[in-house]
Amino acid sequence: MRTLLILPPTTSVVKEVLGSAGPPLGLAYLASVARMRGWKPMIIDGLAENLTPDALEEKIRKFKPDVVGLTATTPAIYDAYEAARIAKELNPETLVIIGGPHATFTAEEVLTECRHVDLVVMGEGEQTFGEILERYERGGGFADVLGVAYRSEDGVVKVNPPRPLIRNLDDVPIPAYDLLPMDRYEVNGVSYAAIMTSRGCPYNCVFCSSSLQ
Repeated sequence: MRTLLILPPTTSVVKEVLGSAGPPLGLAYLASVARMRGWKPMIIDGLAENLTPDALEEKIRKFKPDVVGLTATTPAIYDAYEAARIAKELNPETLVIIGGPHATFTAEEVLTECRHVDLVVMGEGEQTFGEILERYERGGGFADVLGVAYRSEDGVVKVNPPRPLIRNLDDVPIPAYDLLPMDRYEVNGVSYAAIMTSRGCPYNCVFCSSSLQ
């Protein structure tokens, strides 16, 4: 089966200032999870590739995904909704998932605002995404999957209990860098990559999403 992971085309102050935004490591981790389960993953970095909505639609059409995963910060949430709409209109049977900082803390709002989104992943996504793919393959539901929000058969939004944080980061697979357009990530003409060395934060700033996890 095929899963398509998308950072939707959007605007970025970081990219405007530096000329490049960093690679979407979260999607690369999820792609590795999918590979480990025998799925064929693909990543679209719509920001790095400067995709138009029409170009994104063509990429989705060609790949024919069974599952689409989207990530978005608050400024990009409506761009993610547009990507969800495109995916669903191409194939209404596609399972559309969204995660990331905005969706984590506004799961009910996301499912209410965008009928094209089927599932919201809250918090760390690797274990949850792997379980979602497993359930999808065998035709199971998501009522007991920790860390997700979804719509019941009668359209009611349900929010499941949170998934415990991953305690051993060595359990997380190496990101699928080979699926990212690595030649697009550079600052002042110098190419770069990104790695994760830790997660979370010891501080508790009221304005930061990390303090809420």
